Amino acid sequence: MRLAILAFGLLGLLTFSCESDVPLEVAPLTYSTGSDSTRFYYQLGWQQILDEGYYGPAEVSYRKALSFDTSFLLGQSVLARLTLDTAERRSLYESVKAGRSLLQGAEGQLLDVFTALTDYTILRAEDPEAAQAKRADVLLLAEEKLREIRRYNPNITYIESEYIEFLHANHGAALALDSLDIFRKESKRDNPFLAGYKAQLLAELGRFDEALLIAEDLASYYQLLQVPKPAVVFAHLYFGMDSLTTAQYYIDQAVALDDRNLEATRLQTQIETAIAKQKAKSPTH
Repeated sequence: MRLAILAFGLLGLLTFSCESDVPLEVAPLTYSTGSDSTRFYYQLGWQQILDEGYYGPAEVSYRKALSFDTSFLLGQSVLARLTLDTAERRSLYESVKAGRSLLQGAEGQLLDVFTALTDYTILRAEDPEAAQAKRADVLLLAEEKLREIRRYNPNITYIESEYIEFLHANHGAALALDSLDIFRKESKRDNPFLAGYKAQLLAELGRFDEALLIAEDLASYYQLLQVPKPAVVFAHLYFGMDSLTTAQYYIDQAVALDDRNLEATRLQTQIETAIAKQKAKSPTH
C-alpha cells in the first residue's frame, strides 16, 4: 500500500467541487475550532497513527476531539477514514461535503484531500472498477495540493508524511527519498514516521544496510514503549530482503499490538501469501 491512509493506505476518487479552482497558494494553516482540547486530540491522533503505528487508539483520539467540538470538519474527515462503520462513514462524508464552503486556505485544501480518501473507500465498496479508473488523476491532484500546503506550512508531520507517500506512489522511491531527506534536514525535530519511511524507501532501492541502521535506531527510540511502528518497519525491510520468516515474526508482533493498523494487516497478508507460494514451490519429500 502505500498511501497513508494514504497514511491509511487508501487511494481516493477525488471529487473536488468548485473549490478546486482556488489558487494553490495557501496561507499558514489554522484550525477552524475554538477548542484547545479538540486541537490537542486531533494532533494526538496523527502522532499515534504516524509515529507509533496505532490506528485503534487514534480513532479514540479523533472521537475525543469531536466530543469537544462536533463541527470540526478536519476531525470528521479523518474519523471517516478510520471508522469501520459504513453508515457512520457515509454520514461523516456528507457532513464534511456540506460544510466545505466554510473553510478557507490550507485547511480547506487539506479537507479536499482527506475527503477524497473517504470518497474512495465508499466507492471501492460499491464499484471497485470505477475507483481504480480514477486512481492516477487522484494521486496527481493530491500531490499538487499537498505540495503547496507544505510549502507554506513546513514541519507539520502529517502533511509532510502524506505528501511523501503520494510522491512515492506517483514517482517512485528515489524521488520520494530525495524530498524526504530535504524535509528531514529542514525539520525542527526528529520525525519518527519519516525516519521509518526512509528505511522502507532505502530497502526498496536495495540499500538494506542503511535501512537496517535506521530501523535499529527507531527501535532504540521506542525501546521503553510497546508500539507497532518499529516492528512494521522491520517487517518491510526483511520482506524486501526476501527473509520471509523474519518478516513474519515482526509483522505478527505489530498486528498483535494493533490489529486495526491497516498497513500492518495488509503487509501481513502479503508476507503470508509469499510464504505460501514459497512452500508450494518447494519439492515434497
